Amino acid sequence: MNLGLGDATNLGWKLALVAAGYAPESLLDTYTAERHPIGDGVLRWSMAQTALSSTSGPRADALREVMADLLDTPDGATYVVSTISGDRQRYDLGRGHPLLGTRVPDIPLGDGRTLADAFRTGRAVLVDPTGASRDNTTAWADRLTLVPEPDTTPPAHDPAETPPATLVRPDGYVAWIAADPDDTAGLQAALTRWLGPPRT
Repeated sequence: MNLGLGDATNLGWKLALVAAGYAPESLLDTYTAERHPIGDGVLRWSMAQTALSSTSGPRADALREVMADLLDTPDGATYVVSTISGDRQRYDLGRGHPLLGTRVPDIPLGDGRTLADAFRTGRAVLVDPTGASRDNTTAWADRLTLVPEPDTTPPAHDPAETPPATLVRPDGYVAWIAADPDDTAGLQAALTRWLGPPRT
């Protein structure tokens, strides 16, 4: 079930952008590259679980005992639960920040909402704590939600502690993280890649 939901979430927003004429059809090609490895992994786990539960004999019994011992450890249990739940899924979206290609955490926004609320429109989300990247996103305003919202004055931050601007795709995966505060070219390239060319 989780695999099917992930497939639908990955493909749905891409189909919507292409059908609306925002993005080229090549955006749909990313579905196979991103989701087929996930499906292969789920299939391997399913085969392993079937083998553990349906095979009999001393070797199978020994393997089940070893697995039970592993699951009885915090690391082993965490690994298995996070894998089954999909928390360890990562898309290959290029090199850079360690969070690139992972699901964004549902962080509090400071006004009683959380980041998940920003995705209710089905659009990509740019988390920009300082508001420095806003002027570079106007050509994608019909496909992008800004956090904090444009009419909100960003709170004062210590530059050393301010997280970089982060572009999150509509499916909740981190697509770009600013290499530095002036990474305008990187942001616009990421917006074009995932949301289509800018509107003129």
